[in-house]
Amino acid sequence: MKRHILISILIYIIAYSGFGQSTYFVSASSGNDSNNGTSPISAWQTIDKVNNQTFVPGDIILFKRGDVWTNQTLEVSGYSGTSTKLITFGAYPQTETGKPIISTIVEHPHTWTNQGGNLWKADNPPAYHPERLWVNGTEILRANSFSELDGINFIWLYNAEENGDLFLYADTDPANSQISYTNSNVSLYLENTNYIVFTNINLQGGWTSVFINSNTSYIHFNEMEIGENAANGIDINSEDTSVPNHIHIKNSSFDANFSLDYSMAGTYDGSDNRGCSDAIFIQCAENCEIDSNYFKNWGHASINIDGNPNGSANVRVSYISIHNNYLTSPDICYGGRIGLDDTHNCEVFNNQIINTSVQCQIAGFNNHFHHNIIDGTTNPPIVATSEEISAGISLESYASTEVYENIIENNLIKNTEGAGFRFTNSGFYDMYDNIIRNNIFYNCGTVEYETGIGISIQANTNSCETYNNIFKNNLVYSQNTVNTINFRGTVYDIAGFNNLTGTSNNQITGNISENPIFMNINNSDYHLTENSPCIDAGTATLATQDFDGNNIPYNNTLPDIGIYEYQFGSLIEDNSTYYEDVIIYPNPAKNYINISVKNHIKVENISIYNTSGKIVKDNISPNSYFDISTLGKGIYLIKTETINSYNVTKFLKE
Repeated sequence: MKRHILISILIYIIAYSGFGQSTYFVSASSGNDSNNGTSPISAWQTIDKVNNQTFVPGDIILFKRGDVWTNQTLEVSGYSGTSTKLITFGAYPQTETGKPIISTIVEHPHTWTNQGGNLWKADNPPAYHPERLWVNGTEILRANSFSELDGINFIWLYNAEENGDLFLYADTDPANSQISYTNSNVSLYLENTNYIVFTNINLQGGWTSVFINSNTSYIHFNEMEIGENAANGIDINSEDTSVPNHIHIKNSSFDANFSLDYSMAGTYDGSDNRGCSDAIFIQCAENCEIDSNYFKNWGHASINIDGNPNGSANVRVSYISIHNNYLTSPDICYGGRIGLDDTHNCEVFNNQIINTSVQCQIAGFNNHFHHNIIDGTTNPPIVATSEEISAGISLESYASTEVYENIIENNLIKNTEGAGFRFTNSGFYDMYDNIIRNNIFYNCGTVEYETGIGISIQANTNSCETYNNIFKNNLVYSQNTVNTINFRGTVYDIAGFNNLTGTSNNQITGNISENPIFMNINNSDYHLTENSPCIDAGTATLATQDFDGNNIPYNNTLPDIGIYEYQFGSLIEDNSTYYEDVIIYPNPAKNYINISVKNHIKVENISIYNTSGKIVKDNISPNSYFDISTLGKGIYLIKTETINSYNVTKFLKE
């Protein structure tokens, strides 16, 4: 799959650098809708004014930083930019850093009737389901049933299944308090529009803060804040047969601002739904990219892709690239993962999924999940331990399609309470031709299996079967036990696991169990040291670059196991035949360094590496001063290569 499936980020710069047809300004604090909007002193005031305009390619619409628009939805529909002249929605002035806020969190006045004790019922309840609710600015925890509504932990309830009544516990009449919740709107709605950029805007609240609907393509979000106080951040779907495409979400923050403790809820269906669900929920889309974003405290998934939510035969999510994101949910008891349900040809790579309370799940076909770091997955207290949903990665058949030809390779999964990798028939669809290779499972299965299971392959259940799958060249290591495999209910060590090859026509070969010997695991440096058993111990990969962007394999060797390709191998051994003919000076060096090579040496390439094995400077010219002022302080290695040999020299950057 192509890693960069959208047009270059350079187009943002073009669209935002003065090539616009017209530039318009909007200020909630100082604008007026009777103005022409063409300068900060003649800015418009309301979003309704913006919604009533039809913009043309190249137009720029800027909202004033620090201003807040509440109970208003920015609607972008019926007009489009072009590939060379995008329409841009951004912020002004450039000299300030705060973002303009569009929010659907508003105060809602009610009259209340006391139901006995401190329980109050709204006489004029909303016609829609409030997802999250605040009293005097403090969010309180929602009950999902009357049996939960106790006034101690669970303070309010919207009885959606019956007559839509709103109940709230309060010491005094809630009419004397400020009751706020999201209305039924969204902050941003898109439909029938193409080639639009959104940058430096804060979109808050709503059942979702952003809804991307039918006939929408080439939409770019860059340096946004999305989803604070919302039920969802971005929802991408289509209400007709069209498929939204080329949606690019980059360099943005998705912080749900949700940290309520509902661990006492019990283990019934719906315990995890407290009004905060998915940061990005994709139900219908293709050729989209989610790149370099930050996700925190989402109550179901940071990124949830469900291409078939209604169980039909038509899977409508494909070619989604998810990479270089940081996902964490340390403050809530369920959520934070990446989920791929009924998707195909999606690529998930170079993400960090840290301290979440539910496993990443894959239930589709032809997906590629590689070079991700998953660390610290725990079992949510609201789900029975027997359900085992605290794995690092779970390949499952619970969705609406067969699960086949997924490739899971070169990931690092560590410190998970459940198995590092779980292969389970939890539904009614066969699972076959999947490949699990070159992964490191480090100290996994610490709670569910007690002794430390790295790979769990459950027995065939229902009417489905698992067969023709490949488990190859993985490293499964536990500090507590050598018995790290649970295969259909029986525990094995690695040798026993490899001996199961051929069972259900599965290929199980080349898996090892040694300590991977990372550079510094306490500081989360997972580069390999020169003695690591992972070096040259992998098998051929679909991925072409490692977590650092280095080529796989390195220097015509075999691929390594794990997220990094070891960069030195014999490089750090002094087997140079011309050491005296290569001189590095000054050493130590501060701003410049000279690599002097005798005339009879024909240099092919000169590179500088850090001690983690990553190339930091390449294609250096010999016999000239080279600028190293941008390098951090520390020890580096210079590799000087000729046709048949090389020299490695250490130097100290002061």
